[in-house]
Amino acid sequence: MRYCFRDMGIHRKFLQARNSTKEYDFVYIGSISKERKIDRLLAKFTMRNNGKLCLIGEVEDDIYKAYKNNADIIFTGKVPYSEVPEIASKAVYGINYVPNKYPYNIQTSTKLLEYLALGLKVITTDYKWVRKFEEKYGCSFYKLDERNFDIDINEVNKYEFISKLNIEDFLWDNVIEKSGIIRELQALIR
Repeated sequence: MRYCFRDMGIHRKFLQARNSTKEYDFVYIGSISKERKIDRLLAKFTMRNNGKLCLIGEVEDDIYKAYKNNADIIFTGKVPYSEVPEIASKAVYGINYVPNKYPYNIQTSTKLLEYLALGLKVITTDYKWVRKFEEKYGCSFYKLDERNFDIDINEVNKYEFISKLNIEDFLWDNVIEKSGIIRELQALIR
């Protein structure tokens, strides 16, 4: 049996949407739910003056009701994927929350790749895949303890973020080419 492995990739729009005008300090893209523990992140975030946090994605009613009147929390709700890069690019930092459990802790984080393509500094939970990624691509991200989610903007601002990654390698065209899928399909029809 013939097969290929294909990793995750990103859309070119994330490279084209770099925005120098910043409206938010932080952005989180994804499900805004108690299952994802985003309520714990918001509780810690609002305990200190951390600046503005933009949340892009579908939000649970309880979480929305609890934080809708907080001027530093901006909910966009679910938006078309084509609009995500433009909104997210208005932040300085991208929050990558991934639970440190199988299979999540070994999968490529598309969100992290998208943040890097936008030129954002990455704040992430600490887990196996992110450590290997940092080592392989010469990156250094600010790590959050998954148990307490404590973000202190003063500490984050002092952190030396590093990314020596060539993000073009992660564009979908390049990921598909590197996987060999096209060659394998062409071989099947010859």
